[in-house]
Amino acid sequence: MKKSTSNLLYPATTAMDGASASFAGATNRSAPILGQPPGLYFAYGSNMSSIRLQARIAQVENVGLALLSGYQLSFYKKGGDGSGKCNIYRTGNYAHKVYGVLYRLDQGQLEKLDVYEGVGHGYHRKTVYCQLRSTSKTVNAVLYIAPGQYTDDSLLPFEWYRAFVLAGAREQRLPETYIREILEVAAVSDPDHARNLENSALLAGTP
Repeated sequence: MKKSTSNLLYPATTAMDGASASFAGATNRSAPILGQPPGLYFAYGSNMSSIRLQARIAQVENVGLALLSGYQLSFYKKGGDGSGKCNIYRTGNYAHKVYGVLYRLDQGQLEKLDVYEGVGHGYHRKTVYCQLRSTSKTVNAVLYIAPGQYTDDSLLPFEWYRAFVLAGAREQRLPETYIREILEVAAVSDPDHARNLENSALLAGTP
């Protein structure tokens, strides 16, 4: 399977290199990190899967499906295990959309998630304005994004990681066209047998 070349999952290293600088422009104005906790977290990768997220930070409240305009999804973030992880980057084209799910987290859960996501060593936590699909209301939420030095467009995700992203996309009922784009992303087997078994066991319990 080849990497996707659609406008949804578009391999654009140059665009990602400027992710940190352009990301600030997406908020349009200065937004609070969380406002008053608990706050909203926009999950667009493997954490869309409620089972994966709850295995990390315990029970969370699903607020609903949300949409971030002017960005695209990639799997080029350098993972600590040597594989590709989900990332987003700004394109400036508001026809480009990233779908995700909003979860309500308390401050303790957010701090735990920072550790899992390796904040300061890959992902940065940022605040954006996204649209809650059920009401079309614009809300501010935090998400994780990796600047260019933490990305590599030659990386592929492990099969179990892509499966978590797919499981989350299906659980949250993302559009079928978006799910198909994720399916088109090439993935490789994890050479670490124990890690593969651990994640496969968790996947077995996904909705």
